[in-house]
Amino acid sequence: MDEIEEAISAAYRWILGREADQGGLRDYTHAVRSGQITLQGLREIFLGCPEFWQGRSARGVEERQAINQRVIDATGLVVQSGPFKGMRMVDLSTRGDGDIAPKLLGTYEAELHPALTSFAQRRYDAIVDVGCAEGYYSVGAALLFPNTPVLAYDIDQGALEILAALARANSCEKQMIAGNFCDPATLREVVARYPRSLIIADCEGYEKALFSDAETNGALANSDLIIECHDLWDADITPSIRAALADTHEISVAMACGRDPNAFEFLADLSDWDRWRAVWERRGSRMHWLICEGKKLKS
Repeated sequence: MDEIEEAISAAYRWILGREADQGGLRDYTHAVRSGQITLQGLREIFLGCPEFWQGRSARGVEERQAINQRVIDATGLVVQSGPFKGMRMVDLSTRGDGDIAPKLLGTYEAELHPALTSFAQRRYDAIVDVGCAEGYYSVGAALLFPNTPVLAYDIDQGALEILAALARANSCEKQMIAGNFCDPATLREVVARYPRSLIIADCEGYEKALFSDAETNGALANSDLIIECHDLWDADITPSIRAALADTHEISVAMACGRDPNAFEFLADLSDWDRWRAVWERRGSRMHWLICEGKKLKS
């Protein structure tokens, strides 16, 4: 089974809660390879299909639309807290609601705030965002690191178009260098040009292939990395990456932590459940990230 088949099988398990049937695996693999759909597009299909909603109520997702609007109106589409405080958002997404409410509140992936705050004190040749989606981290990093080039990669062209709009809204479009698929060879080319980089990766399980190549990892010795690990799809992802980067990086794990929706007064009149939905990130399991600091940068 190759990487595309593994990703499709993982999507079946994670979203539909079952193993892939052979017909579906065959047809979807062909569709992805031929460019008819992307892996992200496949997940959208699964999330919208009757099988996913069977035994579930759509009420929670539907009602978050009203909560999102409450947050949008209260914030004026400006991030309220965290390292990207002050960033202007656009209400566009290629997947669901794009977690617009937690992003505007500044609670989105709060586990990464300490690392981002620490890394913001360093100087980098470039910021590299692999799996940038609509550009929350690409543009946020551009504001943290003015005049530093940001290389943003995503296989979804629609996401890159929203990234461009978000960059324009924050007057940092000149920092953006957009690209599509980032494989190990691409990453080696990037760090050859920008040896001291901050690399942020959220590539839906592909992180195992991206950071398990010895040649690539050797080239990353002068860079810091933040890697979201999707072990819910493959339990070997984190152990593989930790082993591969052990010689070049000091590695810590940021585990999913709590949120405090009560910190925002404009949510105070909502029920407990609705306040929590404002910070809900729709995770399939408890997530974690690897924070990898280049040993050469610390010596």
